[in-house]
Amino acid sequence: MVVAVIASFGYSTLVLVGMVGIRVQLLQLLAADANFVLITLWFVLPTGAVLGAYLPQSMAALNRKTAMRKGFRWGATSGIVCGVLWATQLSIDDYSFGQLLWWIFLYGGTMGIYSACFAALLGIMYANKELPSSRQTLL
Repeated sequence: MVVAVIASFGYSTLVLVGMVGIRVQLLQLLAADANFVLITLWFVLPTGAVLGAYLPQSMAALNRKTAMRKGFRWGATSGIVCGVLWATQLSIDDYSFGQLLWWIFLYGGTMGIYSACFAALLGIMYANKELPSSRQTLL
């Protein structure tokens, strides 16, 4: 879940820099990023928990290429879902339902690509790694 929150912070930074540009002061950018992360926690934390519980164990027995593909697919799917949820939340908060389809396309697409790349890198990291046995006793 921590990785998902960090990824959410990174995504909001990219979006804000893309929308406003580099002209923004660092403190204003960090405050706006923290606000976006706070707004999106209701779907970022559960998504991060599911992916964090599923991906490491499912990729441990895979080779790097297969793990990267699997991570890319899971990341793209979860990113698109999160992008659609974020666009829906923004349109409800701003009462701008006419923008909903555009925001779904924009945020769903960009968040899908961002999450896919992020999860693919995690897939490479977890590939062919032995997870400790749950029956192992600590001394």
